Amino acid sequence: MKIAAVLQTSKSAGGGMKNKDCPDKKPGFAEYLKTIPEKTEPKLLSSQKLFKYAHGSVIHGDDIQKELDEDLVSFKASINKMFEQLGIDSSISVELQVDQQGYVQVTNNHPDKDKINQMFKDNEDLRNTYVKIQSFTDVLESGHKSAEFQEAYAKNPRAAVALYSYLFNSDRENPRFYT
Repeated sequence: MKIAAVLQTSKSAGGGMKNKDCPDKKPGFAEYLKTIPEKTEPKLLSSQKLFKYAHGSVIHGDDIQKELDEDLVSFKASINKMFEQLGIDSSISVELQVDQQGYVQVTNNHPDKDKINQMFKDNEDLRNTYVKIQSFTDVLESGHKSAEFQEAYAKNPRAAVALYSYLFNSDRENPRFYT
């Protein structure tokens, strides 16, 4: 399996672009599109580069789960170490979500919310690991829910559609919370 992806060349903190005229303002998507050369060609990435445990062009849910589990262990260790270095109380729950600009943000009223948000802006690898964890979790959850829906649909289509109608709503939000 080959996946076409346009790779961003900017390595600014937080993974986003900076507006030179107004550094505190995040640019909109229209401004971002203006920065891309007209003849940008997508680069093909193999599944091996995207998934640690891909088998050629095949990616199994168990392989995604294995990589997710490893990333969670690593992420939690990194977070705990950084919290200790920054004097952040790790006994208080932290709820995280990726905003529309791609920044990882604390969504609850943690007393060190600003420090944690800045930590993610300053550490692109940490931010990318969190986004990967969230993405893999969403993929696996979608696969499980899809299988449940298909099984229910085979037994009773109307009941299945009523029970799983939320799967067909593209406006739903899926915040992820890790404690």
